[in-house]
Formats: sequence, C-alpha cells, structure tokens
Amino acid sequence: MRMNQNLYDVIIVGGGPAGLSAAIYASRAKERVLVIENNTFGGQIALTAKVVNYPGVGPCSGKDLVEMMKTQALDFGAELIQGEIKRLELDSKIKMVYTADQTFRALSMILAPGGIPGQAGFAGEAAFKGNGVSYCPTCDGPLFEDCPIYVVGGGLAAVEESIFLSGYSSHVTLVVRENDFTCEKTVSDRLKLYPDIRVLFHTEIIKVSGTTRIDQVTLRDNMSCRIYSERSDKPIGVFVFVGYRPNTDWLPESLQKDKAGYLVTDANCRTNLQGVCAAGDVRQKSLRQVVTATADGAIAAVSLEPLIRDLHEELEIPDLVDECECLGSGSSQKAILKLWLDDTDLSREMVTFIENQKELKGKVEIEIHKEKRDDIILPSIEICRSDGASSGIHFHAVPNGLEWNSFRIALFNVMGPGQKIKPELLSRIKGIDHKINLKILATLTCGSCPTSVMSACQIAAFNENVTAEMFDIHHFKKLRYHYNVRSVPALIINEDKMIIDKMEVEEMLDAIL
Repeated sequence: MRMNQNLYDVIIVGGGPAGLSAAIYASRAKERVLVIENNTFGGQIALTAKVVNYPGVGPCSGKDLVEMMKTQALDFGAELIQGEIKRLELDSKIKMVYTADQTFRALSMILAPGGIPGQAGFAGEAAFKGNGVSYCPTCDGPLFEDCPIYVVGGGLAAVEESIFLSGYSSHVTLVVRENDFTCEKTVSDRLKLYPDIRVLFHTEIIKVSGTTRIDQVTLRDNMSCRIYSERSDKPIGVFVFVGYRPNTDWLPESLQKDKAGYLVTDANCRTNLQGVCAAGDVRQKSLRQVVTATADGAIAAVSLEPLIRDLHEELEIPDLVDECECLGSGSSQKAILKLWLDDTDLSREMVTFIENQKELKGKVEIEIHKEKRDDIILPSIEICRSDGASSGIHFHAVPNGLEWNSFRIALFNVMGPGQKIKPELLSRIKGIDHKINLKILATLTCGSCPTSVMSACQIAAFNENVTAEMFDIHHFKKLRYHYNVRSVPALIINEDKMIIDKMEVEEMLDAIL
C-alpha cells in the first residue's frame, strides 16, 4: 500500500450543493478531493420538484441540478463515496476521518453536512418510521401509489412535495398547523393547479395507528378543537416536512457553535479550528438557499488552498492527484457483463446505458443474451469474472443516479484488487459455508440504498456461496407487493427475512450469520 493512498488534500463531509461546489473548486485546483455523503447526494434540494431561482439555470428539478453538479465534480477528478462517518479528529495538522470500515487522512476539511429533518411529534411517528412514516418522498413516494397520502407542514418543502406526491396518488392531503402557508405565495399558489390536493389549515395529525401498517390517521382541528379519524383499506403514507436543524450534534466539541447548533465561521467560511471550514446550511448565516450554499463551498475551497500548499512543503508530501486509483487499476483481468434481456423497455434502457459508459470501454466485455433463464429474474445485468464465471451479483436496474457508484465498486471488487476490508470482516465473509441470497429492493433516488447495495455486492464478490441482487422497485412492483415493502432499502435474506434499513458490511453480516 502506498504511503499516501488514503491521504487527501481536502475531505468534504456532505454531498449537497455546498459540498459539491467545494469539490468542483478544489479538484479544479488539482487537489485530491474526497466527498463523503451519509445519505442522499444533493441534500434537501435534490428533493425539490422545481428550482426556479438558481441564477443562470432555467426551471429544473432539484435532482437535475444536483446531477449537473455531481458530473462537474467527477469530471474534475473528485472522488464521491457514500458512508457513515463514525468519528472525526480535527485538532492536528493531519485530520482523521473514521468510517465503519475505512480510515482517511486529510490536510484540510470542509464540513457541509446540512440539516436533519424535524419530527412532527404525533403519536406513532417513531413506531411507524420506515413503515408508513417517511421524510423522503423520492425514496418512499412510489410505494404509496394510489394510496392515501398525508403531508405534514406548511412551508416550501411541504407544498412542493405534496405536488410531487400527487404524481403517485390522487388522494394527497396537506395538513397545515397554521392558518396559512409559511412559504412564498408564488409557491403555494401552484397548488391551485392541483385541485386533487386537499389542504387542511389549522389542523394537526395527533396520532397514526394500525397493526402491520398505518390504516388510520387521527386529526385535530385547532379552531373547533374537533378530533376525528380517517381510515383506509389501503396502506397510508405520512410524509413529514416541519423544518430542519443543523446536523452538528455528532461533530467534535472543539468546534465553535452558536446556541442553535450552527457552526460559527468567519467571512471565508473558516471555523475556529485551523484547516477546517464549514459551508452550507450548517453554517451560521442569515440566508439558507442553494445559491448561498454553492457560494460557501467555493469560498471554503479557495480559502484552504494556501494552507494545503504550505502543508505539502512543510511535511514534504508529493502531489496526491497522481496517487489516485480508478476502476480496474491494478488488475490485468477484464470483467464480463452478461445482459439477460426480455422484451421490456427496461431491457432496452439497460443496453443503451451500458454501451454508452465510456469508463467501461476496454475494461469490460459485454455479452447480450436473449434466451430465457428460469433461474434469473429478467432483465438483469450479471457481473461475471474474466473466465465467464458468475460473481453472483445481479443488477435488475439501469444503474444510473446514485447506484452508478455501487455498480462501479461491485465491478472493482470482482476485477480486483477490490475495496480494502478489515481482515476480521473478510474472514467472516469467506467463512460463509452455505448458500445465501440477498435481494435489495431499492429506488435509484434513495440516498441510503447504495450503502446496502454495496455491502451485499462486497460480500458476494468475496464468497461464491452468496448472491446479491439489486432491484429497482419502480420496475418490479410485483416484488414490492409480494414482500409488502413500504420503505427502502429493503433487504430480503433467503426469501424469509426482511430488514428495512441502510446496512454497512458488518451489520449485514450480523443479519446473515
């Protein structure tokens, strides 16, 4: 292992507009950059159906805006990964970042972890979280197609997500505690174009109830004090949008925060710790918008450049950009992608997507198969080793969006040398001596799903007894109904055990063994 393999000029915590903007500016300056995102790349703006106030960009979805930022960062050489940071050490010249299974070092840090969704506080909210109560419409909205949906909140996010969710159900109710909306009138006026969205002002949900799912919502009209319940024979989805708080509780106490928990910085986004900047909604400031987040990211990246140069000279560190590894580096073997196709649109999208990926050219061989396979759910992209033997990894999806990185890493593990893994975890994986099938039911916009997908693929890559399959639940609705899935990611183990949660490798091994 090279001395500087896990060393970066700057590590950015958070993949929202602030973090991605910082990545663009830092990597463009020929710095080695790593962005670590715990949840959804793009942050809250990725959940916004329509962005109309970002300068120079016409009306577009938040997701599309984020994808443009991600593409720019990747094109300049930034590395983007998903993972949960367990601990940060920020007081020394070399900063330390500890995730569940990796350790990284950095000459500087930019903290852009954004905010955490607030909870409404109604009875049953915690009990049904992930099983009817959700804070992510792009992840869980498709699971409540044609079902009653309640949206809690009266601000910008609540209004926009009500409109988004109306694309899945004609039974959307917007529950607003106040007597009017708390967002700009130009935003709330858009609801006039959606007469099927019912709005209940001065109303609160006080309880959700059911046995295995939510089938009753209890509301209170705060004007009349009337309490009433609404039931449904179909599963009920409740989506909560009642504000955010800064995601700083887990950060080291040595960082200066204000009374509300926001990080205190100077005009150049520098915190009280040398070599550590903060950017975006996590920073103390008067306006929190995507345009100010991107500005923060740029300012933070540029303000760290002199410090990074000085540390290179002081510590005699060579240029780190040339140290980076890419897909297939270190391996003389090619992988084979076997595309098992049927007559669906998904099959045609798979072929087009794979054939258009320039990164794969010269590193993988592509085989098209149209014969029927009783042992494979079609369509599927099967990752095989150079001799044609299956790795046991199947993507029943077009692996774009957030899952592209999962797909790349799965290939990397099959081709070698693969991800670094703790010896004790590798020993547990290789010790699996019986057949195990892992199915991950996911959506391509879910920020938590890639973690579970990568964990399952990593286990399968190192043990031929394990198969790992990723299903885009948009295209495999029968599986969703069969397993009664109401949130993603859903891990199905050998058809008889289901876990709804994001899972790292160690957690998945605990569930398997």
